[in-house]
Amino acid sequence: MLSQIVKGKLTTSSYFTRYFTTTANTTNEIKSTENEEDLPLDTKIYRAADKILEERIKPFIQQDGGDVVLEDVKDGVLIVSLSGACQGCHAKSSTLYGGILGIIQEEVPGVKGIREKLDFDDI
Repeated sequence: MLSQIVKGKLTTSSYFTRYFTTTANTTNEIKSTENEEDLPLDTKIYRAADKILEERIKPFIQQDGGDVVLEDVKDGVLIVSLSGACQGCHAKSSTLYGGILGIIQEEVPGVKGIREKLDFDDI
């Protein structure tokens, strides 16, 4: 994830937000002591959606030369960044709504929608 900051894919604030709201850090050695039930709904959605995205969706997008990163969740709406081949792809809307959103909504309660992060978004 730090390499994404260096390459400009993540802002430092989103990096730290993602780092401290996940159940474990990248080495899987430090577990969060928070009670899952006490977390805000958007944090629960982020954790579950990011796991599905990383494990099941991202590998297929990367096979086609693209990449997707879950940047944030606001009021149940997933905010993602698309890069690589996804930038100019004619099927970007289908990938976002029919693919990513459809898969995640089937398994994560509370997901209301998805949108692409815009350059001027303040996340």
